[in-house]
Amino acid sequence: MKAQKVFRLWVAAIILLLLPTRVYADMGPKPSLNIKIKNFEEGYKLYPSSKEYKDYTLINRNEDLSQEFVDRYKILNGIDKGIPIQSYYKEEGGYLLHTYSYRVPPTIRYICLEADGSVRESNYFQIKVFNENLALDLETMTLKRSVPLAVDYLLQFLKTFLPTLALEFALLYFFGYRGRHNFKVFLLINLITQGILHITCSYVCFKYGFLSAGLTMVPIEIFIIIVEGVYLGKNLQGKTTLRNVVYAISANILSFLLGISLYTI
Repeated sequence: MKAQKVFRLWVAAIILLLLPTRVYADMGPKPSLNIKIKNFEEGYKLYPSSKEYKDYTLINRNEDLSQEFVDRYKILNGIDKGIPIQSYYKEEGGYLLHTYSYRVPPTIRYICLEADGSVRESNYFQIKVFNENLALDLETMTLKRSVPLAVDYLLQFLKTFLPTLALEFALLYFFGYRGRHNFKVFLLINLITQGILHITCSYVCFKYGFLSAGLTMVPIEIFIIIVEGVYLGKNLQGKTTLRNVVYAISANILSFLLGISLYTI
């Protein structure tokens, strides 16, 4: 009897989550970019540059630059009404770490102004991963990915998949499901749907950019809820079909919220 009351309370909570709520334009996952900079010497001044430099504004600009310098080297200084980017430098493990958050430009490079006034330029790099990690060597002015692209996608997949799996498994246990059959059904459908989610978002990010990938997540999650609701409704054993479907919806809503928070870390 107590278990039935808990189950009804959980259903009520899920219904409340599904009711219309206020939505803000700023909600959703945010891309990030971390660049490890080595061989930084005293007297160097670094300026991030982008082919889309006119569309973005660094929120915490350290100095005002001449428009001629900005336009010549495409310095990511932007205009007052450009898309805002938060960025900061910090020392970490012998490197200078430059972190971008909130928004990330599609392309990035660095301009190094030395103490004698000479200017050196790195190569341009196109952002392909939602949470990108790059390395810049100021000795060679080479900007490249810290790890291979496939490894980066795999790490990003594991970053969301493993916590999601743990959360949904705990919820499965909470709903009263036991037995090897139910655990196999649970694992199989999660491998398939999470794989579809990650591969699709990775492809969209690679082809059209990270902003499009973020917008793609919501319709894919709706599709996954439908697929898992049908599959788990038919294949989980020991409970009613309604309970199976409620579990599928509950697990996907919670894991979607968890996934959004993990994408922002």
